[in-house]
Amino acid sequence: MKKVILLLPDKINRTIGASRWSKTDEIALTPENLLFVLSDKSSYHDRYTISPEEVEILSIEEVE
Repeated sequence: MKKVILLLPDKINRTIGASRWSKTDEIALTPENLLFVLSDKSSYHDRYTISPEEVEILSIEEVE
């Protein structure tokens, strides 16, 4: 396993919609929606993303 320390923005993007329309809002970063971003558990109608330019990797370490 790895221990990763990231610097993330206070807000993330949430896109909701269907085949003919969509809407993107910025929402507060929470542990719950961070898991949606990291695990890609978003659904077709509800997607959470962070722009790669807004992520800074501070460290990656081995954990036993």
